[in-house]
Amino acid sequence: MKKFICILVALALFVMPFTALAQEAELQMSAVKVKDVVEVGDQFLVDIMKTDDAKFLTFRVNGTFDSSLAELVAPVYSNENLGILTNKFDNEKGTFLFEGYDQTIKGTDEPVVVSLLFEAKKSGELKIELLDDCMLGKPKENAFYTLDVAGTTVTIAEDTDGEEETLYKDAEPATPFDDMFGYDWAEKAVGVMAKLNITENIADKSFYPGKEITRGEFITMLMRICKQKSTKEAQEFPDVDKESYQYEHIMAARVLGIAKGDLNGNFRPDDTISRQDVCCLVYRTMLKMNKVDPTIDIEKYIGTFSDKETVAPYALECMAGLVRAKILQGDDKNLLRPEDTMTRAEAAVLLNKLAEFNILVSRG
Repeated sequence: MKKFICILVALALFVMPFTALAQEAELQMSAVKVKDVVEVGDQFLVDIMKTDDAKFLTFRVNGTFDSSLAELVAPVYSNENLGILTNKFDNEKGTFLFEGYDQTIKGTDEPVVVSLLFEAKKSGELKIELLDDCMLGKPKENAFYTLDVAGTTVTIAEDTDGEEETLYKDAEPATPFDDMFGYDWAEKAVGVMAKLNITENIADKSFYPGKEITRGEFITMLMRICKQKSTKEAQEFPDVDKESYQYEHIMAARVLGIAKGDLNGNFRPDDTISRQDVCCLVYRTMLKMNKVDPTIDIEKYIGTFSDKETVAPYALECMAGLVRAKILQGDDKNLLRPEDTMTRAEAAVLLNKLAEFNILVSRG
């Protein structure tokens, strides 16, 4: 079995202030061949890289390739801190568009932005080009590295020995869990939660995506994803065990005024939670983090849903706020289902959208 070829696409990056008179920062792309040429049937990687240590908060990689010579199998992200907003590629047109962000909200200095996994179909000179609307967003500034890019070429030869190099079959799964079959719509979000250790103590080898999430599990994941902690003391919930992994997160939510007790002062961490109550917890958190405008036209954002009349009065503003932020959406029947319980898979998707919303707001 021949070893695969990795074409390192070096992107030379120069940081420029973003002002009305500032020139565009240049970013050149050149090809460095590490091994022999690719043969028909082989899979190979093209790494899109930046060569200096400048950090980026967001990225957009947009380009074209000769689809008659190679098929783009998938993007491969080696930086576990990247959250992905857009994965689009068209093998008929020979185009791709990938967008994402650094989930630490600090900016990443990893050299590889994204790798492109191709499979060679026919011999020839495969041209891969990045377009001039590729961008890397600068952390803590309303500015971007605007890229002036050049293309690269990969030589594809005829297969001489009938052997094929396959990389994709050995790729890591989207999540570390063994029970996500049938939940493709939630796989990315669950994978993000796992990589960020949001599911620690909540899931091990199995995620149980169809299981109803409990109040304690959800508030724990919410506080972790929003990085909310508190050292202040507050009245404890009598039904929350101090030795539980959920304790510090539930108490942080109580101090912040996000989690409130029932008429008996209990939190009921093992109870399931409705969709509208989830929305209330999330929206209160967003308000505490100053991520949203507290004034909202409720009718504008939930007036079109068929079951709007079933939303409890206390949850109207919260559900409308999440619809406005595009964190919450109706199902295929245009229903909000406010009184339905939320599954673990649904919770992961909602929290991943919350993380994406927070990073975009932080970007300014």
